[in-house]
Amino acid sequence: MCTNSSAIRLLAPAKINLFLHINARRNDGHHQLQTAYQFLDYSDTVTVRVHNNRRIRSRGEPRGGLALRAARLLQVTTGVGLGAEIQIDKQLPIGGGLGGGSADAAAVLIALNRLWKTRLGRGALARLGARLGADVPLFIYSRAAWGEGVGDLLWPMDFEEQLWLVAVPPQSVATAAVFAHPQLTRNTPPTKIDRAVVQRAHNDCENAVAAMYPDIITTLNRLRCSVPSARLSGSGGCLIAPANITTAQRLAEELPQGWRWFSARSGNHIAWQNNSSNK
Repeated sequence: MCTNSSAIRLLAPAKINLFLHINARRNDGHHQLQTAYQFLDYSDTVTVRVHNNRRIRSRGEPRGGLALRAARLLQVTTGVGLGAEIQIDKQLPIGGGLGGGSADAAAVLIALNRLWKTRLGRGALARLGARLGADVPLFIYSRAAWGEGVGDLLWPMDFEEQLWLVAVPPQSVATAAVFAHPQLTRNTPPTKIDRAVVQRAHNDCENAVAAMYPDIITTLNRLRCSVPSARLSGSGGCLIAPANITTAQRLAEELPQGWRWFSARSGNHIAWQNNSSNK
């Protein structure tokens, strides 16, 4: 972490969904779901610098990305008279189901809350984050969790920490299109909050992803020949499989042309560091 009186650099980690059940479509058009989240030690790097004017600029993310929106939302909500320069060194795939945009937004909220001295508590930041995306509160609270609602109702839990192969397809997956697809499974019965559920659960986005991006599910099925517990993370398209580095390298050699991969360890906490620990 780099920090001085006007700049903070934070690592914004990936998340994975250990399972994803969709229980129903809600009256507001969103979906009622159950899931379990962990974090990976594979991250974007978000650097935030303060300006004395109110201008906010973001570099390194898609136009209109969540990090820029997060800064503007905090500025409008608190009435602060300062601006910011946001630089994102993007490592997490866009449209991969790893929550990169949400992690970046959370990092910006945490950094600017410190730099702008807006002094919002973690709960207030999480409520702001929920207005940007359902996964943002997860990163604000910084704990692996069981999630319900639209993924924003969180119960902290610890899950097994292990190495994962993450296979990244050459195309991005549009989350909104997956959740709007007629083949999306929307009627999985709710289950109780229990770590044991994770081992026998599944991802209800697979049918929709299969219809829209058949090569992703073909690759998933190939991975399952070697690692039956391989799965889709979130709405995809990244595939995750528990695997030591030797197995991960072997499986990576079998990925189709154009795919890339990395190996990362899962964890139950984000150690957000900020300016207060380095004054």
